[in-house]
Amino acid sequence: MSNPKILMKTFGNAKEVRDDTKRQSMGGGLQSTPKDGVTIRLLTGPEGWARFSEYYDEDAQTFVPVVEGDTLPAGSRPSIRYVANALWQSEGAMQGKVVAFKMPKKVAIMLLNKMEKYGTLTDRDYEITKMGEGMNTDYDVTPESPSKVNLKKYELLDLEEKLVEEYNRAMGRINGDDNNATNDDDEEETPKGKRPAKSTAPAKKGVSRKQEEEEDDDEDDESIDFKALGKAADKGDDDAIEALTDLAGQADLDPDEYPTWAKLAAALEDLVDDDEDTDEDADDEDADEDADEDDEDESEEADDDEGDDDDDVSPEEITAAGKSADKGDEDSIEMLTAVAEALDLDPDSFPTWAKLAKAINDALADEDDDEEEDDEEEDADDEGEEEDDDVTEIDADTLNAMSLAQLREFADEYEIEHKGLTKKALIQAILDAAEE
Repeated sequence: MSNPKILMKTFGNAKEVRDDTKRQSMGGGLQSTPKDGVTIRLLTGPEGWARFSEYYDEDAQTFVPVVEGDTLPAGSRPSIRYVANALWQSEGAMQGKVVAFKMPKKVAIMLLNKMEKYGTLTDRDYEITKMGEGMNTDYDVTPESPSKVNLKKYELLDLEEKLVEEYNRAMGRINGDDNNATNDDDEEETPKGKRPAKSTAPAKKGVSRKQEEEEDDDEDDESIDFKALGKAADKGDDDAIEALTDLAGQADLDPDEYPTWAKLAAALEDLVDDDEDTDEDADDEDADEDADEDDEDESEEADDDEGDDDDDVSPEEITAAGKSADKGDEDSIEMLTAVAEALDLDPDSFPTWAKLAKAINDALADEDDDEEEDDEEEDADDEGEEEDDDVTEIDADTLNAMSLAQLREFADEYEIEHKGLTKKALIQAILDAAEE
């Protein structure tokens, strides 16, 4: 029986590896990071690494490299892994041996970052530690001080050959290798019990994995049946897998963080629902903002000098504008600023636009002017109507009939400080001055 052909990719330089790690997901004779961590010396740079995919076989309780023409079990989801020749430096039976070191994408990226810093990966040992368990597993890569090691005396392993050995071992074609280190890190990432129960219905055969993946066209989120996509992907449908992978990339989600495609699909659907709710709220707020803008325009056309926009805006509109302004809406910010200035309120004195909106509503609540009376008084003022100069002859009823702008002018004539005062407080200040 001929050996299976592992679906793997080799690299020519570090940039190719870096570009490859940016892929979302296509998802042995191999050594991986044990629970207590490991110290390794890489024998080559990234140009000597290889990328492959593997899936967790629930029946065999092990990870299996994906091979050409293979049909994946229903519900399985391949994950990207990288493999490199490395010298095992941790104490124990493996110390000093060359191994095919398997890395999750996170570790590969961290090593690439170290190479960018030091210019090479082979001049020092790296301690790789593992934190957490299950889907919460995380890694850290710590470089040691540079040290000389004669790397030429070590013979590099054939990585493809080691992957074939891993596949054969996993499939029960050969006995397990005594030198194999634990795959605890990968087993923890796919814990038993987190996988969906096997369906009682006949499972569809999966589609063979291709070595080169094609880019999907953009999907319209509004027409996507996420549940159907998740079910199809968990049954091995290659188109569904690729569609979910592409959507996950657009949403900044890592497919490798989800135990099944169905769970990834559910997460994507939740994001779309949240966006739709946000859009609906935004539409409602936009409608309120449009009404605010119309009111402001009418007020400005009636009297550019007075600046009494506050009299034309309802408390509900002010509240809605506060929420929109805190989300960065420029029109709402401009409107609140104008109303605040008309009320002698300083926007910079409030930590949020919503709090400014509340202060505006509190100030407006103190004003009991009728809109028509305000307009009549303002028109009379524009026509040059004679002012009532005798403060002592002004009573509370007369003052209440005035607009806030008129009261401020009245106060200015008698050198009454009125900045920040509500209409009620301003009237009282004028009455107090009249008594004096």
